[in-house]
Amino acid sequence: MLSEHFKKKYLHHLENAYTLYYDDLSEYGNPLTATEVLYFIPGTDGVPGQIRFILPSLLRHFGKNIYIKCLYLDEYSASRPVWEKYTIANCNRRKETIIQDLLTLAKRHAHINVLTYSNGFYDFLHTSNELAHIHKQLTLHWTACAPDRLGPPNRWLKQIYKLNGFQHEGYSWLAFPCNNQLAWLNPEMTTTYLWKRGKQHRIFYKHDLVTRFKVMKLYWNYVSLDAFNACLEWSLRDFKKPLNLTSYVLVAGKDGYWAGVKIDKIIETIEKYLANPKVLVKPSSHSWAAEPNNMSDFLNFAKHSLSPLNSKQKMMLPATFDEAIME
Repeated sequence: MLSEHFKKKYLHHLENAYTLYYDDLSEYGNPLTATEVLYFIPGTDGVPGQIRFILPSLLRHFGKNIYIKCLYLDEYSASRPVWEKYTIANCNRRKETIIQDLLTLAKRHAHINVLTYSNGFYDFLHTSNELAHIHKQLTLHWTACAPDRLGPPNRWLKQIYKLNGFQHEGYSWLAFPCNNQLAWLNPEMTTTYLWKRGKQHRIFYKHDLVTRFKVMKLYWNYVSLDAFNACLEWSLRDFKKPLNLTSYVLVAGKDGYWAGVKIDKIIETIEKYLANPKVLVKPSSHSWAAEPNNMSDFLNFAKHSLSPLNSKQKMMLPATFDEAIME
């Protein structure tokens, strides 16, 4: 069966990528001497690529004397297949680990920058009741704002499921192809990004950010809307009111996971969970929302504490933060 062939290729990739690159490093810097402390919660299958992707931006903004503690559990190791990661039991383990990590940091440090990437924000929300008493010590940065529900699957995904899909513990999993030529179907299907800043330029590769594996000369990515949504629903089941803490949100204006949802509706979703969030919208896809130019603008945006954007306001935001200040 093709589904078994795809799984074999994927598992072989994990074994080799893990030993050669993905070492699950979860701490950076010295907590005893750091002037800034950060706690990072990755999104889907983003260990450790996402923190490595934004680390240069963090160093430029906060300086080199920083300490970063990343959410890490063996169950979410980069060497494990994604269908083993997204379970209700693991949602609870993530919650327990975040609580333990942040309580430990809060005892040692007066202030903590919490960075959540994509749907990692909802793991942070899962801890809201237990950590309410330390929210005054936290500043939240939510990068690549993700919806609180994905799907439903379209006709195209249903056809892909017939090619390589399978069931795992009651959830449907499939591998969808990734190629820049398929971006017209969904901007999240790109595999590279040409970054430019002045005369500088370089190519970023998606497989350095999240897991991708090759079959038939194409890169592929495993997803399960069923499993992801079950975990999101579980994490949100006890949530009652917006969090009252300093919060900044980076929204990708061309986000394929929001599937065409208007910006004002995205902000309505954000405001369900955060009281008085400050929101920056950048003309980017979800996958590349945290590229260096966007991250620089976002961190400066937070530093200057601009007023929250009105959800009813028509937002045609400029490409750079400096232009925003001039306007």
